[in-house]
Amino acid sequence: MKKIAIVTTYHGKFPNNIYFWFKSIEKNPTIDFFLFTDLEVKVSFPNLKVVKRSFNELIQMAQDNFDFKISVPRAYKYPDFRPAFGEIFAEFLKEYDFWGFSEQDLVYGDIRHFFTDELLEKYDKLLGNGHLTLYRNNPEVNASYKLVDNPTYKFVYTHGRNFYFEEYWGTSRYWDKNRSNRFYQGKPFDDVNYYRAEFYPDHGVAKDEKNIIYSFENGKVFRYSEKDGMVKKTECLYVHFQKRLMQLNTEVADYFTMIPDAYIPFIENVTLETLRKYGYSRCKYTKRYFQILKKEKITSFWRHFYPKHLD
Repeated sequence: MKKIAIVTTYHGKFPNNIYFWFKSIEKNPTIDFFLFTDLEVKVSFPNLKVVKRSFNELIQMAQDNFDFKISVPRAYKYPDFRPAFGEIFAEFLKEYDFWGFSEQDLVYGDIRHFFTDELLEKYDKLLGNGHLTLYRNNPEVNASYKLVDNPTYKFVYTHGRNFYFEEYWGTSRYWDKNRSNRFYQGKPFDDVNYYRAEFYPDHGVAKDEKNIIYSFENGKVFRYSEKDGMVKKTECLYVHFQKRLMQLNTEVADYFTMIPDAYIPFIENVTLETLRKYGYSRCKYTKRYFQILKKEKITSFWRHFYPKHLD
C-alpha cells in the first residue's frame, strides 16, 4: 500500500464545523494528516499529526526555500504555496510515496476506495481543483510548480494577492497541457455550487437529479438524490461545501446527515419524502450573501487571466 500524507495549515479561528472534518480524518486511518496550526485541537488519533507553528513560523518555512522575498500578508494567501509543500515540508514527508494538500470545508469519504494503488502507480498528480490534490513524492514532481509560466511561481509568491495557484489556472493547467498522461483528472467528489440554496454539485450529477442530501456513514460519504421518482445513492470521495453556511444540529458522530444548511442526526432510511423535506426548504441564505460571493468569484476569475492588472 502506498503511503500518503496530506498537509493542511490553519490559523485564525476554526470554523464551527471543523470537528466533522476531523471525524472524517479519523475514519481514514491508513492516511496521515499533518495540520500546521497555532490553535488548540481537542481531538487526538494516530493519523492526525498536529504540528504547532505560528503563522510567522510557517511563512519562514516557505521563505527558506526561495532566494527572493515572498509576500504573505495574511493566512488566506498561504494556499498559493500548496504546490510547493513537497519542498516546504520535506522533512515531514520523507517516508511517504505521495503527499497532498486539502481544504477543511469538506467531509472526506473513504479516500482509499478512490485513490487505489493501481491509480497511484499510473499517475504523478491526482485531482487539480484545489480541494484535495496528491503529488508523487520525488524531486522532479515536487519542483514542477516552477515550470508554470502563466503566472510564474515567482510572480505569485512575490505578490500579496491570492492567485489560486494550486487550482486549474495555476499548476493544474500546466499539468493538463504538458503532463496529462500522468495527471488524473477524474471528479469522484461533489463540489457543491454555493450560488444555489439547494445542494447541487458542479459536475457529475444528471440534470434531472434533485433534492440532494449527503450522509456520512462510518467513514463513507454518500449522495442521496431524487431521480425519475426514485432514491439514487452514490458514493463520493468527499463533499466540499466551499463558503456555505452550515448550522450544527447534531453532535459529531460516526454517522450523520448533511442537508443544505445543516448537519443533522443520521437518517438511516432515506426516502423520497426525506429528500423532498430536506433537499431545499430549510435553506436560509440571504440575497446579500449571494451578492458577496458573486463579487468575490468575478474578482477571482479576472485575477486568473489578468493578474498584472490587479496589483
